[in-house]
Amino acid sequence: MEFRKSRCKRVDYRKLHSGVSLRELSSPKRKTTWSTSKFYKLEVKGSRNVNTNRREVLVHYTGWDKKFDEWRLENEILNTPAEAISGDALDFFEFQLICGIKENLTPGRKTNSEVTIAVQVQQDIFEDFVRSKAFDSEDKLGRPVLRFQSAAVAKSAFTLDWWYRICNSAGDFVSVNFETFQIWLSERRPLEGYNTEGIQTLFHRGFQAIVRFVKTQGNRYDLESLLQQ
Repeated sequence: MEFRKSRCKRVDYRKLHSGVSLRELSSPKRKTTWSTSKFYKLEVKGSRNVNTNRREVLVHYTGWDKKFDEWRLENEILNTPAEAISGDALDFFEFQLICGIKENLTPGRKTNSEVTIAVQVQQDIFEDFVRSKAFDSEDKLGRPVLRFQSAAVAKSAFTLDWWYRICNSAGDFVSVNFETFQIWLSERRPLEGYNTEGIQTLFHRGFQAIVRFVKTQGNRYDLESLLQQ
């Protein structure tokens, strides 16, 4: 399922008193900006190469007349994973997990820094998740902590490119250090409260998967080396 950004025209109504016509104010020659707050469902009808670095797709907006079809750059299309919409509980958990990891792959002053992520999950879904992956388990502080068996296993554990994020056009990136990656199931601290008779009660808040790893930074040449390993 795909969406694209909506285009909005800026009109400066403060200039109306100067005698400038509405037609001139809303002229298509004026600069336009893109808003990511609204997305439209679309279908890709074709594609073409503009040059070696640019590729365009012909988009048709679902439910709209064909006269609104237009060529747009391929990187302006947002492809929404099925797991975010119609996946089962296990797929959705993995989707949330990957999103949490990607969101934290941000550059910083420190070359290496530790990241901790918590993702709410049902206990049986987490157990299914563990069975579906090739993890090594070790007992740590009275709980099983899971680690990837190897870098090759880690790279193929989830969807493609889950473990790194290229941050700019120069190719600088942030990635997960597989040797430090660990995940375990934790029961959330209960919520304390009182009933109408003044007696203290506890409210169970379920379980969460805790992910911890060290993120590393590098340039495009470092990434090429990592991809080949």
